[in-house]
Amino acid sequence: MILDSGIAMGGVVRQDTLAAKTVLLAGHKSKPLSESVKNFIKISDNLTGEILVKTIGAVTDTAQGTWQNGLMPIKTFLTDEAGTDTSRLEYEDGSGVSRYIHVSPSQIVQLLQ
Repeated sequence: MILDSGIAMGGVVRQDTLAAKTVLLAGHKSKPLSESVKNFIKISDNLTGEILVKTIGAVTDTAQGTWQNGLMPIKTFLTDEAGTDTSRLEYEDGSGVSRYIHVSPSQIVQLLQ
């Protein structure tokens, strides 16, 4: 997005990936990730789910934290670490409210086991 003043903005970027000449205009330090995850699970906070996916994308990819950059490592984890069959798994967001999410009960059982 380009603002009227000609400043380009868009997305979450890790501070350690900024160019040396970049001037930080604003920043935000969040609570520890463990607190965000508790909030996400306890009250089913969909916004936190979306942010967590983008954060995963930001820390596992050199590009900006996006859904695409965040969803791929999640799918890799489910396959490699949790032994879940992801061949028919479809998901589009981090909150779980998209109508394009298809997860079978057997996939959930595989993950929990």
